[in-house]
Amino acid sequence: MKKIIFIILSALILLPKEAKAQYEKGIMISTGYKHLSTVNLPKSYDAFTVDLTLHNYYYGVDFNSSFNYGKNYISYEPCSLIGLLYCRFVTGLGEDPDRNLVDLTFMVMAASTMSFNIPIGDEDKFIIRPYWSLMRISRVLDAPTKNINPVFGLKDDANEYQLNAAAGVYFSINWDLFMISPFCEYGFGYKKVSPFTGFNFGLSVGIKLYE
Repeated sequence: MKKIIFIILSALILLPKEAKAQYEKGIMISTGYKHLSTVNLPKSYDAFTVDLTLHNYYYGVDFNSSFNYGKNYISYEPCSLIGLLYCRFVTGLGEDPDRNLVDLTFMVMAASTMSFNIPIGDEDKFIIRPYWSLMRISRVLDAPTKNINPVFGLKDDANEYQLNAAAGVYFSINWDLFMISPFCEYGFGYKKVSPFTGFNFGLSVGIKLYE
């Protein structure tokens, strides 16, 4: 996975400006709903979502950061948020970074949550957007660790904040200013047994702000 991420980021950095110019760049703010089906817990969770996206920041690549909140569930992505804010306000929207160590560090942070825009058809009305989220911090507040430990092997820290990840795909319907995106993903934790392992799905509605 590290080698794949390195290759993709290197290719994006080295792309000529002419290739990047054909993509309309901007900021997208989205809100929506997510349903989490956790295989290691006896119940599922529903969450309200808010997403900030640098849309087409590099040649059809989006940098994203998401905040999810629901009853007894919270998840956010501070690493990608810091990275994309740096890319937006320091290196500039759609500009090439100076490729120094600081810029590359923040770009890698932003790339911890990113998606790839694959248009379907000539008018770009439908876009498939595969994505990954590698540095989520999440918490389930009501995980019944005492009763569930013997069955699923969850430890007593199941109710604490944990680092986890997900990979999925958006199926986006695209207009000039709006994008509606049903999505599905597979979530997993970095521990052997995680309360965040399972398939999730939802719907996101975004507004694009071009500059």
